[in-house]
Amino acid sequence: EFRRVLFRSEWSEAAKINKNDVFLRNFYDLTDMSARRFLAIGNVNGALKCYENLSEVFPDDANAVHNFGICLKKAGNNEAAVKVLMRSLAMDPANDARREELISAAELSGRLDFAARQADVLIEHRPEDPAAYLRAAKLWCRRGNKARDDAKAIALARDALRISHDEEEYKFGLADVLIETGNVLEGMKIKRALRKKETK
Repeated sequence: EFRRVLFRSEWSEAAKINKNDVFLRNFYDLTDMSARRFLAIGNVNGALKCYENLSEVFPDDANAVHNFGICLKKAGNNEAAVKVLMRSLAMDPANDARREELISAAELSGRLDFAARQADVLIEHRPEDPAAYLRAAKLWCRRGNKARDDAKAIALARDALRISHDEEEYKFGLADVLIETGNVLEGMKIKRALRKKETK
């Protein structure tokens, strides 16, 4: 406990002076390794504490901050996870993997409008990825989304199907979106046709 107090006060100050100090870098590597070992045995709280410490000493390290956010999400603290993951994404805005984790945490925390807007950014980054379009579509038509936009959701789902060259996964996706937006007959018609095809 005494070492932890020293670490949080004096060592964090040392990191501000020279974050590449060999002892600090060794500490970073060992703490990261400990966190991964904790996760491997299902000890999320142990990993969370490791990454919390790293993110305090290395607040400009996107990986440390991101991993802290991931552990918060795993621990069920989704609101805090959103805030932390936003910090890591701000340091590395082109990183789609970080943005996907942020979308997931936002969705779990009930911030569906925010999650949908972040999903739109993924489409901008990956305009040829049908999965990005379908994910955004389902977020835009989710119940509880304060900015729900059914017309946009349907358009995105149709785009996903078009980009996928009519893959069945995206036909089912379009059907789900149609049903969710109140176009039940059209959605069920698509699903019946697909199921009939499967039984042949």
